[in-house]
Amino acid sequence: MRPQTGRALAHIPIGTEWLLLEHQDDTVTLLAPLVAGSLYTCLRGQRGRLWASCDAGRQPPRAETTLLAYTAHGKDVFSLIRSAAQRIAKRLGSVDLRRDQPAPRIWNRLAWCTWNAFYRKVSHDLVIRGLHSLQQGGITPATVIIDDGWQETEATGHGEERLLSFGSNDKFPGGLASTVQTARRRFEVQDVFAWHALHGYWAGLSERNFGAYALVKQRRAYPPEVLAHQPKANADWAGAEVVYPTHTAIRPFLDDYHSALAKQGITGVKLDNLASLDGLTDSIGRVELAAATREALEASVERHFAGRSIACMSCTTSLLYRTRKAGVVRSSIDFWPEHADSHGQHAHTNAVFSLWFGEFVWPDWDMFQTAHLAGAYHAALRAVSGSSLCIADAPGHHDFDLLRKLLTRSGQTLRAEQPGVPTRDSLFADVREGPNLLKIWNRNRHSGVVGLFNARREPDRSAKGWLAAHDVPTLQGNAFALYFHQSRALVRASKRARCAVSLSALQWEVVTIVPIVAGFAPIGLTDKLNSGASIKHVNSSPGICRFGVVDDGPVLVWCARKPREVQVDGRKHAVWSYENHALSLDISSPGEHRVVIVT
Repeated sequence: MRPQTGRALAHIPIGTEWLLLEHQDDTVTLLAPLVAGSLYTCLRGQRGRLWASCDAGRQPPRAETTLLAYTAHGKDVFSLIRSAAQRIAKRLGSVDLRRDQPAPRIWNRLAWCTWNAFYRKVSHDLVIRGLHSLQQGGITPATVIIDDGWQETEATGHGEERLLSFGSNDKFPGGLASTVQTARRRFEVQDVFAWHALHGYWAGLSERNFGAYALVKQRRAYPPEVLAHQPKANADWAGAEVVYPTHTAIRPFLDDYHSALAKQGITGVKLDNLASLDGLTDSIGRVELAAATREALEASVERHFAGRSIACMSCTTSLLYRTRKAGVVRSSIDFWPEHADSHGQHAHTNAVFSLWFGEFVWPDWDMFQTAHLAGAYHAALRAVSGSSLCIADAPGHHDFDLLRKLLTRSGQTLRAEQPGVPTRDSLFADVREGPNLLKIWNRNRHSGVVGLFNARREPDRSAKGWLAAHDVPTLQGNAFALYFHQSRALVRASKRARCAVSLSALQWEVVTIVPIVAGFAPIGLTDKLNSGASIKHVNSSPGICRFGVVDDGPVLVWCARKPREVQVDGRKHAVWSYENHALSLDISSPGEHRVVIVT
């Protein structure tokens, strides 16, 4: 799934699963084609009209009971989206709102994934080498994800590869249990996830070894809306034929597989290739098959891993509108180290996906590599994403200073509160082809944060735009302090005062926006990308400001007047500076601290 912008109905592509229209009076119309009963609906523009394309499966619904789409119209796009999602969740009864789900455990601590580090060459020894390399830099990931390459598989000779057993291959001589035990004992890893494709492997299961699960052997048959964008989907890198459990056997298959993994010490799963269901029918329609599979998947993940999972390649509404407990969903294309033009697409896709589907699921913005040319670009994205922080560094290839800009000393991520989404003025802009910046906003407890990115497809083109405090629409107040992380500029601005920003290829900026209350605006730790996330418990009144800071480091506060005294943890702080309304002080002792400023 990826966003597309246009100015005519003809620009709306086949297979559109969510649509926003902006009118000349700045109002917006939302259209969300739904998945209800056995009916899947998507949109397209053709011959000057907007069409709904429907897949009724094997049992077409009665016309008087058919639910096709939800539509709403209004001025405030963000409140419109929030209320629309609430009404859809209530009406469908098959999906829960993200805000009603508990935050996943992996959301607040660093994760390390083996994929870009080793690809399918991953082994026990390489996993341990990767953890040792991070440990040498003082970094301990709380979660390790053992990606594709650990399973025992067989090739068919026709381009397909299938799962042979629930066990690991000979690159893990002690089984996954040995790797899990070593990761926990030597590196204090909390969770270890194992990757697997939905039906075991990319082309499914070995017929001779998994016959107990009532297997179906079928050629892939994706619908027209998929083939229009991926013409070779029916016979691409995964092969033309897949062997998979029927809708009645998928539950015992997943239950047995996850039980075997749990016995090895695995505490979560990264589930891939879920949208392959759109190319399968079993003996029922695609919607019924997706519903049965999603229900079985969530039940198994909840039973064996307390709900800990990441769903990948699952951006189809036949699955998204069936999400309840296992609500972490990879929301974009992969991090592609070798594709220079993919990073802007990665940013744009994640932000637009989060705007709508982030109302229902926890959007996962995928991993990145800190030492990559685009590492800082991706780090800035994660700082405003509200998503988990996952890296895929190879041993010896790290930028630890960059990584520490996202973490506290104790390993907590400085995560914004909600999924990062496009600002109102960049939402309808063609940030891939045009000169406009991609701007993504989010909230911290006491501040806003905006990431600005050059997301243009052509790598040598600059992008321009404006920044204002009202880019974070939920911030209250008339006067704000704005801190620019890259330029280290601190400025005071009214809510609608605009600052011009221009960025060249792969350039970015992160701006913390704090309401000025009683003459004070705590910016936070300036050595962190999302500095506002380091501030807690702010209490400002005329002449005095009290706040908490979550870690040690350089602290910045906008002050209308030069302070008479600065206290840290109840003691007078001797070393601080004040210039042009900027109060700067360093806190050297680790842990949380209480700061008091008296003017």
